[in-house]
Amino acid sequence: MARQKIGLSATFQTANQSQAAVIEELEGRNEELEAEIARLKVTRTSDTDKAELEAKLQQLAESLEQSGGSQDITLNEITRNPFQPRTIFPKDEILAFANILSEEGQHTPIILIPLAPETKDQLWEQVKLVLFSDLPTEADKRAAWANIKYFIFDGERRYRSQALLGATKIRAVLRSGAIDFLRIQGEALTTTLHRKDLHELNLATCLVQQILYTHPEIAGEDSPESTIPKILEAAINRLNYLDKAKELRAILDVSAEAQAAWLADVDFKSKTERQILEVLLKFRLHPGSIDSNVFPTLKLPDDLKQLIQTTGLEISKLNELKKLSAERLQLSEAEAIDLRRQLGSVMVQEKLKLSEVKTLIEKALLEHGIQPKKKKTAADQIRGLKFDKLKLEEINDVRSALEQKLVELQAMQPT
Repeated sequence: MARQKIGLSATFQTANQSQAAVIEELEGRNEELEAEIARLKVTRTSDTDKAELEAKLQQLAESLEQSGGSQDITLNEITRNPFQPRTIFPKDEILAFANILSEEGQHTPIILIPLAPETKDQLWEQVKLVLFSDLPTEADKRAAWANIKYFIFDGERRYRSQALLGATKIRAVLRSGAIDFLRIQGEALTTTLHRKDLHELNLATCLVQQILYTHPEIAGEDSPESTIPKILEAAINRLNYLDKAKELRAILDVSAEAQAAWLADVDFKSKTERQILEVLLKFRLHPGSIDSNVFPTLKLPDDLKQLIQTTGLEISKLNELKKLSAERLQLSEAEAIDLRRQLGSVMVQEKLKLSEVKTLIEKALLEHGIQPKKKKTAADQIRGLKFDKLKLEEINDVRSALEQKLVELQAMQPT
């Protein structure tokens, strides 16, 4: 039987078909891995889950490298994923990782998400304050954003460590396909809130993004990180005025439909107030607590925000550092920032407790001629009570409470 001749065109066609089949198979495997990684990122709660996530991420990197190859990407074209709930990477952790990279090199490429121009246009309002808050003008922010071509999908520690080592490029593989950043962020945020280990500043930033994601019409001319907290404060004041704030805790635990019905029944002054509360209640977050304890972190000076990112310092200690303002100390802004950085470094390195931090700040205030406020006595607190805004039905309750306290005092007096 004569051997059939196979021409060059047929050979290349067969090779191309074979290569296409391999790529299709790899892409299918990548989709399965990405789905599993998304699940693990949202649900991981144990060391086993974390180890499984790391293994899946390595498999994905290897698969992407096999299907599309790896390449060296310039660091200044890459930025962190601004929709990742957790953004705190302590300096000592990055330094340790940099030492490993310096000695052993980069074994696994990082995974990047290429940003198409239309995607960048859509994301601009959500990312400009998260990524470029340190830049003074809108033009500066837009110029910096124009240089960015990739978000990090995985490998931020390697990226930061390479930058610390003075490298200009990093080996990477590219993840193809569309990704709904804010949907994934919302899922991750739900799980992180359940574990109660997200810093208040990270939570505040995520909530602003989630509110804009759900209700993009809220984004106005002013900064969303400024306007959204103001609108929430107005909503809380409205609830207090209507005597509805006390119902919030119970509303946290009901269904989304019941929450929507309750919100529809409240006479808010604007639709925006209702929309913001809707998002907070969806995440089972008490709006009053977010107003008092979380959104105020957005007003922290930039140097203190940076301190959070590099150390994870607790908000209670940062509030003490915040007392060292340039205006209060009668210093230049640069001098006040330098003082806060010095004392912040002491707090982190010596792992000071809150009581020790308060002592440190009081000492700094005294050195600048500021006497600490005297603690109010019980009598001072009673004298400071204001009754002029009490409702009629509250007066008898207050009188009864005061009379009860008088009885307790009389019982304590020696006979």
